[in-house]
Amino acid sequence: MKLDRIALVAAAILVGCTSTTTPSAPEAWIIRPPATGSAVVPAPNAPILRIASTETAPHLRGLVVTAKDGRVRTFVGHEFAAPIGTMVEDALRAGLVNSGRYRFVLASTSTGRADVMVRLRVNRFEIAEADAGWEAIVALSLTVENDERRVTATPSISGTSRCEGETPAAFVAALERALGNALELAPNAVTP
Repeated sequence: MKLDRIALVAAAILVGCTSTTTPSAPEAWIIRPPATGSAVVPAPNAPILRIASTETAPHLRGLVVTAKDGRVRTFVGHEFAAPIGTMVEDALRAGLVNSGRYRFVLASTSTGRADVMVRLRVNRFEIAEADAGWEAIVALSLTVENDERRVTATPSISGTSRCEGETPAAFVAALERALGNALELAPNAVTP
C-alpha cells in the first residue's frame, strides 16, 4: 500500500514536471524614433558627413530602469533587437540625412572621404524614476571633427519623455520619444 502511494505521488510529480506549455519567448524591442517633418534636399555642394564611431556606456545592455535611490535594474527577457549604439547611430544618420545639411551621411562601417566626422557616445538610454513618475532619458555626446581630424565641437544633446505606464512596452515607447527629442537638436549641434 505504501509503495502504491509513493508510485502515485512520483507519477503526479512527473506529470507536473512535463507540462506541455512552453515559456514565452523574450521580447526584442526595436527603437524607431518618431519621424519629424519631411526630408530636405541638400545642396549639391553640401558636405559629406560620416559617423566615425559609436560607443555605448557600459551599463546600457538592455532595458535599464534607474530608481531614485540609484539602484539600476535591467529587465530580464526584454532586450533590444539590436545593440543600443547601432539603433541610435541609425536614427542619428536618418535625422541628419533628413536635415538637408549633408549630401551624404555615412555609417561608421562605411569607407570613403568625408568632410565632417562625428564620434557618437550614448551616455544614457534608460528609464529613471522622477518625482512625477517614470521618464525616459536619452543623453548623447558628440565629437565633431573636420576633414583634418581637428575637433571643431563637442556638443551634448539629450531628450526626455514621460512614460505612459510602468510596462516594458510603455518604457520603450517613451525611449523612442526621448530619442526623437534629442535628435531634433542634432543638426544644429553637428553643423560647424
